[in-house]
Amino acid sequence: GTVYWFAGSCGSSTSASNIVGTGAVLSISPPSATTTYYAKNYKNGLFSSSCRSVTVQITPTPNISNINGPSSVCQNQSASLNVNGSGTIYNWYSDAGLTNLQGTGASFNSPALSTNTTYYVQAVNSTNNTYDETINKTVLSPTNTFSFTPASSSAVGNATLVVSAYGDIDGSGSNLEQWSIYDENNALIGTVGGSGNFADQCNAVVTTSITLSANQINTMAANGTITFSAQDLNGNINTTLCGGDFVSMQLIYSYPFTCPSSVVTKSINVNLNSTSPTITKAPGSECPNTTFNLTASGGVEGTNSVIKWYSQPNGAGTFLGTGSNVSLSCNTTTTYYARREGLCNTTNDAQLTVVTKSFVSTAPSTTKVTNDYCTDNSGVHHFYDGDDIMLSIQGDLSGMPIGYPLITVDNAASYFETPLGVVNPSYCSMGMNSGDMQFEMSRCWNVDDGGGVLNGTYDVTIYYNPSEKTDIINAANNWISAYPDCGYQFKYPYTDGYYWFKNSGSNYVAPQYDGLQFGDASGVLPNGVAYNTMNGLSSFSGGSAAIQLVASASLPITLLDFSGVKEDGSHILSWQTSSEENSDHFLVMHSTDGIDFEPLGQVLAKGYSNQLQQYSFTYNTPSPMANYYKLKMVDTDGSYEFSKIIVIQEEKDEIFSFYPNPVTDRIVYQYVNSTESDINIRLFDVLGKTLLENTRTLEPGNNKIEISVIDLPEGTYFMSVLHSDGTMRQNTLIKIE
Repeated sequence: GTVYWFAGSCGSSTSASNIVGTGAVLSISPPSATTTYYAKNYKNGLFSSSCRSVTVQITPTPNISNINGPSSVCQNQSASLNVNGSGTIYNWYSDAGLTNLQGTGASFNSPALSTNTTYYVQAVNSTNNTYDETINKTVLSPTNTFSFTPASSSAVGNATLVVSAYGDIDGSGSNLEQWSIYDENNALIGTVGGSGNFADQCNAVVTTSITLSANQINTMAANGTITFSAQDLNGNINTTLCGGDFVSMQLIYSYPFTCPSSVVTKSINVNLNSTSPTITKAPGSECPNTTFNLTASGGVEGTNSVIKWYSQPNGAGTFLGTGSNVSLSCNTTTTYYARREGLCNTTNDAQLTVVTKSFVSTAPSTTKVTNDYCTDNSGVHHFYDGDDIMLSIQGDLSGMPIGYPLITVDNAASYFETPLGVVNPSYCSMGMNSGDMQFEMSRCWNVDDGGGVLNGTYDVTIYYNPSEKTDIINAANNWISAYPDCGYQFKYPYTDGYYWFKNSGSNYVAPQYDGLQFGDASGVLPNGVAYNTMNGLSSFSGGSAAIQLVASASLPITLLDFSGVKEDGSHILSWQTSSEENSDHFLVMHSTDGIDFEPLGQVLAKGYSNQLQQYSFTYNTPSPMANYYKLKMVDTDGSYEFSKIIVIQEEKDEIFSFYPNPVTDRIVYQYVNSTESDINIRLFDVLGKTLLENTRTLEPGNNKIEISVIDLPEGTYFMSVLHSDGTMRQNTLIKIE
């Protein structure tokens, strides 16, 4: 006969509209929906009465519309992802071959990621299909084998094996024999028959159902077939008694059927975390107010990270710069901090302490000699021993031979005290001259230029312990108090009679008590070390600080002040006396090197006076560079004394000046200008710190710009004037009370 196939319902006509094919095998295109197909045998012009059916279940193919979640995360962080689509199951893989399953579900949290990662997502629609196959054996033997081809996927749930038998298996119709059912390992799993008389029941089919686990089915399916056997243990097979004897096995179980989507990828970029850099610098300590470079390197440079520099830990304090290198300067030993700040993290600080050389006062009973120096941003050369700065020079040292200048700072165990002439205070009560006294600081300095070429003038700053100054002031005052009859007075009109001086022509050996005087321009640094600056030196040697006392009987003239200014190309010298006795005249002395003096002229004295007297002298042809002046004060008996030395500085081809110097309340910058222009004025201390800055306008002609310094403490300061044409003019000034 011919098998006819019908879709949807079992037909009864060879011309039915739902016929989809004929033959033992039906091949059709997949339907769009779940469809049941029916098969019916047609023979001799008639359809069989029974119709067998099979249902083709259609599972829709899922899709993924998009994957939500971050495209980048920071190193060692997890990414939370979720998918939108039509699947019932979503599988997340870490490889394109879909072998490394990482998770399932519409949402997925990745593990902590350390490298760039791509996830492969596939949606799956899954249903359970039914496996239902029957094998019928009509040619029987004592052992009959039934082999089923497994479904395309593993069984789920329990399986049912329905075994049906018909006929007599012993030929006598009297024995109650049965078929024994075995699996492929020959393990008995059930029986069919065993009750009743087969010969009396030739028209009855004996059926039994055997329950099997999914594991049993899958274990057998792993070998390629699912095999059972039906055995008659006695081997008594008689198929003629009933006729049409058979044994059939029907295997029924469920198995999943999955329909996957196309694979969709999600790539996640992992941003790197940073680690701390390491800070390095050139070896050695630094000069104060001198630029040095710090470098931060090493460690991991995280995504979008930069190195930032701070003056305090954890990003506090002053922000100093960005990048691997910064240029800085400091006046004291300072710790600097750098860290990486990036997209994902901020690292811990790297830090480096920069040791800065310190201004020190060397200890008593020590002598320090050095030619080592560093030069700061203001052009000051600091001479040091180790990390201790003992003396500083501002000026051009390019003309010095190798190894020079050689600096010596000597600090004796105590101050020096030496009489000048015959000192006998008991003479004072008898109206006789008791003689003078001299006191010199324990510390002295010397600069040996090695015979080098000096260029311009120099400012020398010596550092000392404030107690060293106090020691000689106290010693002088104690001497005055101890001998009131002598009426001791300070020989020179400085505060407490205290002045700094230098000798000329040879290296300095203490004590010498007097020389080219500079007054007192002392100050105290933040570390408590005192300093004094001597300005305008045109030669090198050395010196110290001193106080000289003279008894009132030996003072024909009490000089209060001696100073000079420049005016219209001339130098005007002025001085005052508070008392005179037997004074005859003043001889004005001039020098261009501070060593060899020549007389310029004579001014008559008052002779006898106990009132303030004013004197002046004008010199019309001064040297174009440094001009040194002192007074020779001559008594009527021919005896004499010298005043302090003052210096007035001239500049070639420059019509400008700073005055007065020393200064008490205001400094004047005088300049002859050809056109209207602006100047920038700055005043800063010896450490380079700016104390004052402003802009002034110069008119054509002679200009006098006054700058108030009344609020500044005593000490040495530097003034610079920058003209609009780029010309810079500088001066060192001394502030006194």
